[in-house]
Amino acid sequence: EALGEYKKVVEIDPGSIVAYNNMGTVLAALDRGGEALAHFDRALELDPSNAAVHHNKALALQRLDMSKEALAHFDRALELSPGNADTYVGRLSCLFELGLPDEDMGHYADEAMGPIRPPDKADPAATDRPGAGPAAATAGTVLRAVPAPSPAAPDADRAQRVKKLLTEDESRVLEFKSWPGLRPGHPPESEKMPEKIARVLCSFVNTNGGDLLVGVGDDGKVEGLAPGGARLSRKERDEMLRWVTSVVVGYFGAEHDVHFDRTIVEVDGTDILHCAATAPDGGPVILTKQLEGKHDFYVRAGSSCSPLGTKKMLDYIRKKWPGYDPRPQPIGRPAADRRDKIPNVAKISSPAFPAVGL
Repeated sequence: EALGEYKKVVEIDPGSIVAYNNMGTVLAALDRGGEALAHFDRALELDPSNAAVHHNKALALQRLDMSKEALAHFDRALELSPGNADTYVGRLSCLFELGLPDEDMGHYADEAMGPIRPPDKADPAATDRPGAGPAAATAGTVLRAVPAPSPAAPDADRAQRVKKLLTEDESRVLEFKSWPGLRPGHPPESEKMPEKIARVLCSFVNTNGGDLLVGVGDDGKVEGLAPGGARLSRKERDEMLRWVTSVVVGYFGAEHDVHFDRTIVEVDGTDILHCAATAPDGGPVILTKQLEGKHDFYVRAGSSCSPLGTKKMLDYIRKKWPGYDPRPQPIGRPAADRRDKIPNVAKISSPAFPAVGL
């Protein structure tokens, strides 16, 4: 029935890219791959730069065991729409099928991962935080999702939670980061800081969630976000939170912003940044490096961020999100290049807000 309706659309509007794309998607699902490819080709004649059509044609080619041809269309789709997790996973599956090297990802640290499974919502302890310390980070127990606090939670409650976190050791669900430029003689790491934060957040959401405290040393000592541990002004707090938003949107896309809750918390007269990450139910979150045209997938291994190689990543995704497969993409507005979503925060002239940008 759907095919009939789309044919009517084409009769009325022979230039309907949506109709050709949707006919191709339906035919591919019916294992009529040859016919599907013809419709995707027609859609690409009308719009060669449509990422969704390249993605869907790649899926159809994969079903026909034409992985080499599929890889070319996955690559083109990623050029046009960086950060699409479905496209990226499809590309990796092609690389794996073809036996090609995984050129843009590191190797997975096998230790400290433990069993992988979604949180058991029926378990009344499902929201309990695992015990702190190195032993808890490597015990191999199933760690459950860490719920993010409500944005409307009272400041006092948030501060109490952060103070409790400061009594724990770094682990699979907790990481501390100093804010650059605060220590005398310590060179600012302004160009590295956005990606460092993005890696930690990516590893949290792809494992079981977690908390990132910025303005805290590795030893758990509060250092703050300004020289001498000074408090930030309201303007500086707003600038800091806008900067974090720009990092999240720039590396993950606005659609994943919902997984990251952040706020500035005052602890004993000093401000620190608290970012709470929750694991998504639907599938993986990819870290996209716009300027390099590369993508990474991180998980937690002990208290560290670990990138997965192709086979390890595919295995992990199948275990973490059972039944997940790259899905056909609907046609909508072309995804905007996200490079402009990470502004050069060095333009912010506040002396209490160290220059951080790409």
